[in-house]
Amino acid sequence: MINEGLAQQHVKLHQFDRAFTVMLLTYRSDERDDLLLTIAKGFAQNGQVTEVQ
Repeated sequence: MINEGLAQQHVKLHQFDRAFTVMLLTYRSDERDDLLLTIAKGFAQNGQVTEVQ
């Protein structure tokens, strides 16, 4: 039996991945770096990433 929460998380991750790819293709490199850093900090604050380098 599939864990429903895990399945939903996978779908969300998939949607995020697609949006992330579009973002990487459309943003200028300097804007993209700022945005990536912001996203990385957000993950770190949520405890999903132990350390951001």
